[in-house]
Amino acid sequence: MKRPCLDCGRPTLGTRCPEHERAYRLPYTTPGYRARRAAVIEAEPWCHTAPVCPYPDSGTPANPLTADHSVPLAQGGGSSQLVPLCRRCNGSRGDGTWFYRANIAPVGQAR
Repeated sequence: MKRPCLDCGRPTLGTRCPEHERAYRLPYTTPGYRARRAAVIEAEPWCHTAPVCPYPDSGTPANPLTADHSVPLAQGGGSSQLVPLCRRCNGSRGDGTWFYRANIAPVGQAR
């Protein structure tokens, strides 16, 4: 069943028409964005969950660190608001912001 594109309202099978899907995804596939994600993990190489990451294998090849958006993209977060989370914590929090410790701010911002 087709639904309206979130940007232009044209009927589409996904959430955005092909034209707007490319424009929406482009900033998150550039080398600069990938470099910022790597810098976040290098600057603070631990999982930022509340109060402590429940997974003892955090940061290992079995459960690597990922750069996650402190405010989910679905809730208006931007590509510069990144914090490190292990893959399991990142996958289990969904699109909520409740999972972070109160004193954690994205790398490069005041705490």
